Amino acid sequence: NHDHSHDHHSHDHSNHDHSHDHHSHDHHSHDHSNHDHSHDHNTDDYSNKMITAMLVKFKSPVGLVQIPRKINEETNMQAAIPLFEINRLTSLIGFGINTINIIALIIMLVSGISIFITLFNSLKKRRYELALMRVHGATRIQLIKLIFLEGLSLSVLGTFFGLLISRFSLVIISSFTNQNQSFTNIDLSMINSELLLLIAALIIGFLASLIPALSVYKINIPKILSNE
Repeated sequence: NHDHSHDHHSHDHSNHDHSHDHHSHDHHSHDHSNHDHSHDHNTDDYSNKMITAMLVKFKSPVGLVQIPRKINEETNMQAAIPLFEINRLTSLIGFGINTINIIALIIMLVSGISIFITLFNSLKKRRYELALMRVHGATRIQLIKLIFLEGLSLSVLGTFFGLLISRFSLVIISSFTNQNQSFTNIDLSMINSELLLLIAALIIGFLASLIPALSVYKINIPKILSNE
């Protein structure tokens, strides 16, 4: 009886070891599987990504000159130095702004010539009317003031409508560029430029009215009335 009990105890111990080894093996296998799955998932995340740009700092001025040239000549990549590119862009923008300013000056000169032609033609058609005004007591100074007032009015109206069109154009363009520029939200420097433009328009209107005003001053009333 004593020997039989001892064998039974040995059998239980063996079963316990087997169960423990099996459990440990399964647990280890499960952890390894999860680890492989996580590793594959991370690989998939980065497989579709690529480096499209890289910022490099040079330790010496020599590298600033040589490395970009080697990259552009010996590889299919393109090297660009930010400082040089910004300066080139600024020069291009500056050239464009200067061109626009020259065009604006030409337009202002053409506008002044147009005001002069308009007043001069109007003066020819109104010579009889102006002569009658002189007969009815109007002085030469009053007629000259009338001509200057017409020229300055044309200049102010042209400037006003030009600024109005530019404001609307700025709002429309800003809506496409997502800058949210409103009709009244204008930079202070732009307002100063508009004031200078108004002063320039008044000067051009004054100069354009000068010759027609002098012709009114020299008007020959008897000759005009006799011809009419």
